[in-house]
Amino acid sequence: RDLWYDARTRHGTLWTTILPTILCSRPRIVPEISTDAHRHPRPDTLDCAAFVPTMMMLSPSQLAQAVVGGAVFLLSSASVNSVYETYSQIQIRKDSGPTSIGPLTFAWGSRGEALDDLLSMSKRQLVEAFMQCEEPSPSDLYGCVYDGFLLENGPVLSPVTSFITNRLFGGGDRWLGKSYSEKSEGMNRFKPNGKAEYLDRTFTYKSKQSGFPSTTSRSLFNLYRPHCSRASPFWGGMVDEIRVIPIKGERKSSMLLGMGYFTWSGGMLNSAPFCLVKKEDRG
Repeated sequence: RDLWYDARTRHGTLWTTILPTILCSRPRIVPEISTDAHRHPRPDTLDCAAFVPTMMMLSPSQLAQAVVGGAVFLLSSASVNSVYETYSQIQIRKDSGPTSIGPLTFAWGSRGEALDDLLSMSKRQLVEAFMQCEEPSPSDLYGCVYDGFLLENGPVLSPVTSFITNRLFGGGDRWLGKSYSEKSEGMNRFKPNGKAEYLDRTFTYKSKQSGFPSTTSRSLFNLYRPHCSRASPFWGGMVDEIRVIPIKGERKSSMLLGMGYFTWSGGMLNSAPFCLVKKEDRG
């Protein structure tokens, strides 16, 4: 596999299947218990072919409302499931006691090997790995430039994450990664089509206590609030938690695992995994 394969493209076509799924999915029918079944017949299935003409009779505005309502329900359900899954994993770790929370017992042989493994992991596996990783020191990141890769966030939330990151976050320009300066500030890298990359979306980074368990229960936080006006609560609520992916024979800053989230949308319990690979001297 190409080391620099862009995982974002894996989810680009999912939205073309959401509407047909909403409109044509078959509900699961639970048999009705009745002593007088012949007077209350109940169909075994619902035929999509009979449902579609009914939808075609809706006005454009009614159809749009139905689609929006279905999409909102789908996203809400996926977010609730993400929150529940992450909360359950954290509680299991905490209930198991301090001895169950420790650093990874191995290191990857190269950044390429680590990236391949991370790209193949499920969201649950990524959260588990994150809880076994240690925080980097802010000084380890001074002057470092990283290529960024979005990781698995579930069949519904992965394309949403990709859309926010590569369309909204950069104003339509593709997200490339992050750059860290020596003043405890960093910026995100973006690439317009046919033009040179540029830096935007400044954040402050510092070490803080984290809700994700680990040996120290700390992460390196990228905080966007100090650089957003009160009129911009959407991006002001954005937070990245960063921890180290151990690579044999390399510095702690060579590869990082992140959990990005919005404080107003479930916070850390509804996070989107990503990884950062140091741009210089790729392994």
